[in-house]
Amino acid sequence: SGARTHRRKLVRALLQPPRHRPEVLPHYARLAATLSLCFKHVDTELASLLKEEFDELAERNRPADLELRLNNARYLGELVKFKLLPPAALLGCLKACVDAFSAPNALVACALLEACGRYLHRAKETQPRVEALLELLTKLR
Repeated sequence: SGARTHRRKLVRALLQPPRHRPEVLPHYARLAATLSLCFKHVDTELASLLKEEFDELAERNRPADLELRLNNARYLGELVKFKLLPPAALLGCLKACVDAFSAPNALVACALLEACGRYLHRAKETQPRVEALLELLTKLR
């Protein structure tokens, strides 16, 4: 239907923030959170597409994609803070970075933690898992 087409266009637009302006990512996440109150499935579609992109970029692991990976990680972190992405999904991304530890993955892990690490650490339900991952990161250092 027409509404579905418009929703897809909206999600596509939200998926393409300016590449060289990471400071706008919190605003895009807030806009997505606001729009998800009016439009069904915007939040879930955006979150799942960003998570897919995270997995694809991690799998390719090309140096040219590092900036894209960092922006994707920051965006995912912002979505967690606005409750558009379950914290478990982001912790899975963080665990994947820790498990395949390399210089680029360390940078992506840092971007994830900078975006929502404090939020996840202060939430009672995610605190134990965050502390375990941080402990693992300190051992890898």
